[in-house]
Parts: sequence; structure tokens; C-alpha cells
Amino acid sequence: MSAFPHTVRAKLAKSLKYPFVGEDMDFSGAVLNGGSSTRMGKDKAEISFKNKRLIDISLEALAGARANEIFIVGGASRVAEDSLNILYCQDMFPGEGPLGGIISALSVAEYDFLVTLPCDHLYVTSQVVEQCLAVLSIHEMACPLLEDTKQVLCSAWRKSVLKKLKEIFDSGTRSVMDAVSLLDVVTFQVSNPEILRTANTIDELWQ
Repeated sequence: MSAFPHTVRAKLAKSLKYPFVGEDMDFSGAVLNGGSSTRMGKDKAEISFKNKRLIDISLEALAGARANEIFIVGGASRVAEDSLNILYCQDMFPGEGPLGGIISALSVAEYDFLVTLPCDHLYVTSQVVEQCLAVLSIHEMACPLLEDTKQVLCSAWRKSVLKKLKEIFDSGTRSVMDAVSLLDVVTFQVSNPEILRTANTIDELWQ
């Protein structure tokens, strides 16, 4: 049985929607769900887009890449409980931004590699998750570029970077971009930038 501090195991079903059978690289997957969603007017994770909750798009990308475990960081635990075989991880630093969520995820991850995704991707796929892991190699973190900007929430991390991230966080840094500037990071281009598109408002869903 998994021993997860700060986690609640979600309900299991006889027929698992998200099978965890990592074949090539054992890794943990986490969807960051700690934002306030004020611009959406409701819980962003539960907004429907093309007959799916936004959060399910990221969950399915991690499952499709054969993550050995998947958990949702922050937000309401019932969001995880509504998804079969998904763990819930409390954000250790609520209100402090996604860097705290990443640290929380690394703290509970059982595997040496972690892939994080935000909860508001519209088209992200398992191929992006696999690319993050494939290019990580000896680096501390890997992420795709969108218009030459690092997409730091859609990224692969070595669990060994946890101590360094905690030190950066404790120094007062809250920006993920500032934190990763102090790490050994490798980036890559995706074939279709649309798969990295996110939405912060209802209008952006349909642009």
C-alpha cells in the first residue's frame, strides 16, 4: 500500500479508467490545481470543454504516457475522488503559487521522476509528457517552449531537485520561472504549439 503523507487515496473501481502500467520509465504524474480560478468565475478544473472537465485532459495525458501514479495537487479533494484511481495531494503552501504545488508534488512522489501539468491545458497529449521524459536525461528539469518561453508548469523533474527547490522557496522566491533559472534545465520545441494552449478565462476556451 502506498504511504503518502498529505494524500487521500481516491475511490477505486473494478474497471480502472487510468491504468498505471509504466513500461519504459517509472514516473509520477501530478496535475497542479491550486489556482484561485477567479477569472473563470468557478473552479477551473471542473469547467467543461468539449465534453470533458479541463482537469481530465491533463489526467488523461499522464495516464496515456503510462504514469505509475497520478495525483491532483491542491484544490478540492472531491475533484480527485470523482476520477477513478487518482490520488489527492494537499498543497503544502496554499496561496503561494504553483512553485509550492510543485514542491508538494515532489515531496509525495514515489518515483525518481515527476511530470507536472497545469489543470487548464486544452489539448495537451501523452506525447508531450513522453517528450519531457525523453529529453530530461541528466538534467534536473525539462519543459517545452512556446514562442521561446519556457512552459515551466508542463515539465519533467528529477525528484532529487526537491531539496534545491525547497531552499529556493525558503529564500522567498515564489516564481517558478525564477526558480528554474537556478536549475539545469533542458527545453524542446513541440510540433504543434496549439497542444500547449491554456485558458484563464471562459472566452479563451473558444478562441
